[in-house]
Amino acid sequence: MSGAYIPLARKLFPNAKIVLDRFHIIQHLGRAFLKTRIAIMNQFDKKSLPYRALKNH
Repeated sequence: MSGAYIPLARKLFPNAKIVLDRFHIIQHLGRAFLKTRIAIMNQFDKKSLPYRALKNH
């Protein structure tokens, strides 16, 4: 569940438990790592060893 929906769900359903499934948690973490890796990778010259190391993983 997107973080934006949690306050709405709490407001509309005050007695409900908020449950998040593992798939979407892992998906969110994977996307965050990917964005971070690309941001770091783009700080290097494209021919440098660190750039190539990050590009391949």
